[in-house]
Amino acid sequence: MDRLTKSCKLPPTYTPEKASAPSVPGTPAPNETKPDIGRIQGELRALVGSDRIRQLHAESLPLDLLVSLLPLAALAASFWAVGLADLPWIARLTLSLVIAWLLTLNGLVAHDLCVHRLRWGRNISWLQRALAFGLLTTSGTSYLRTHIQHHAHIGTPRDTEAYKQDLTTSWRRFAFCTVVGIKLVRSGRWSNPRRKGYYDTGAPSPVDARHIRQEKLLAVGMVIAMVVYAALDPLRVLMGYALPIVIFAPILNTLRIIIEHGEADSVNPYALGTNYRTGFFSKLFFLADSGDCHLVHHVFPRMPCYRVPAAVREFAPFFAGKGVVERHSYLGLLKGWFVHSHPHRSSWPAA
Repeated sequence: MDRLTKSCKLPPTYTPEKASAPSVPGTPAPNETKPDIGRIQGELRALVGSDRIRQLHAESLPLDLLVSLLPLAALAASFWAVGLADLPWIARLTLSLVIAWLLTLNGLVAHDLCVHRLRWGRNISWLQRALAFGLLTTSGTSYLRTHIQHHAHIGTPRDTEAYKQDLTTSWRRFAFCTVVGIKLVRSGRWSNPRRKGYYDTGAPSPVDARHIRQEKLLAVGMVIAMVVYAALDPLRVLMGYALPIVIFAPILNTLRIIIEHGEADSVNPYALGTNYRTGFFSKLFFLADSGDCHLVHHVFPRMPCYRVPAAVREFAPFFAGKGVVERHSYLGLLKGWFVHSHPHRSSWPAA
């Protein structure tokens, strides 16, 4: 349990980052110093009690197996169904969208169990992570390295998600809903001066380097296997893999990132992300990892996804008392992102 509740220790070499510019309302300036996650944890422990925090970190083997296996089983069933003969096109397109969601959900499962919690130990967790991100044609170890740095340096110039601040116009944000747009902005090309690439986190360890090579081979192998299979069943490959990966998954990615850190108040250390009030379906859709759930995740990143909803309910008055604005309209957030182009990681005006 201690490995879960003591989850926000920073690397010993970490020192607070200074912002490159003063914080101005409506601009995405980084925090002058990284939010003191340890202090926020301490305040929440004082509020609800250490025993309750431990309860909220309690792992359940049946639930962990369920969240690991159910999306994969549903993915396999959907891939089989999408290629059935005489299936109406609206049903086929719906299944294609469901497959994109299941691929995304599977990645979020790996993010919880195999990036933060290492639920099955390092080796088995690596296998699950490699498969989940391999299906998305990327490297799970590269993601792990990038994501851990995001948590360690959130809101500072070293935050690996700072590239989203380069999405400064509506057309860039619509472009980000495509594979090409994602690759362009993550490369740093849309920043002036050009920033480091999303996965450029320094030289990996020999073990990480080996894993990255293996995962890249796995991703290439997945694509080659689908190309070969397309010769036998082109419709199933088109609707069951190509369309979900190339078209639908990037759109779902944007719908998710808006309610992660689209809004964040750079002068309020408690406003770590978009405090969108999620309901049952919005929690299910992104595995309790967006909106108010993402706020909790950044304070206690190793809290199991199935415990986060209870934490959200109990912590909501705390964050409200700290001046973190609660958002109720997802449509209003979409309008703020695509129409008004409110800066990423800034304090947005009232909808």
